[in-house]
Amino acid sequence: MANPKVKIKIDEDKVHVGAGVHSVTDIKALTTPPVPADHTLWIDVDGGPNIEVPNEGTIDVVDDMVLYSVGPDGAHPKHMDIVVDTKAVVSENESVTGAIIRRLVSPAIGPERDLYRDIDGAPDEKIEDDEVVTLTKGAEFYSVPTVIAPGCS
Repeated sequence: MANPKVKIKIDEDKVHVGAGVHSVTDIKALTTPPVPADHTLWIDVDGGPNIEVPNEGTIDVVDDMVLYSVGPDGAHPKHMDIVVDTKAVVSENESVTGAIIRRLVSPAIGPERDLYRDIDGAPDEKIEDDEVVTLTKGAEFYSVPTVIAPGCS
């Protein structure tokens, strides 16, 4: 009898795989695109130190496991699919400034609009042009006209 399918998360991708032991190579192949061969997988451990898994190693997969990859430069992952003003765009960097997010769409978001990060279950966050933002896959940003309070110039 085959192992039951469980859901796991790899670099923000949610995937289903049979419970039990899998090679790191097989786990890396589950994402679209696959995790690059030169990236190392880590198991995200709640309340404890994360565990690095060697590329030639195995992972005992359990339900709701969270894994992330780290590239040779220490960053993870480099290709971030995000949404800006309802347009799907790609950032080639995990950390960017608000000014860079504004330029990911065409036409670019001008200074007459404020930029916000959509946060589920919490107030949305205004992003300043010089603020560094760490992106997650699928993050959503939107712009609104800048509001000037009456009596202010």
